Amino acid sequence: MTKSAKIIIFSLLFLVILLLTTQPRSLPSFLLILPFLLLFSILSFTLAGLFQKVGVSRRKSVRLGVLGSLLPVMLLILQSIGQLTLRDLLTMAALFCIGYFYFSRISDRLPS
Repeated sequence: MTKSAKIIIFSLLFLVILLLTTQPRSLPSFLLILPFLLLFSILSFTLAGLFQKVGVSRRKSVRLGVLGSLLPVMLLILQSIGQLTLRDLLTMAALFCIGYFYFSRISDRLPS
């Protein structure tokens, strides 16, 4: 089993245990961020692994995995605090497109 698979499984188990055993009202505020971080790590490692299976280089697959998991997690954070509007969705989509363009340009210039 690869290191990425172990991280995904550990994060998923910890996320399930955290969600099933805690009440958000009784948690300190810094622990309320933990499910979002776990979800981000699960998504980013999964997407990076999928990109590597398709044939994308390791460096580029990690960048695309992080970028691809950032959008849904940010939208989930905005939804959870009741701030997700159409304007926010369009802004996040524009930032995602700019980030994708930036990463595609910078990865062409980096040495392998």
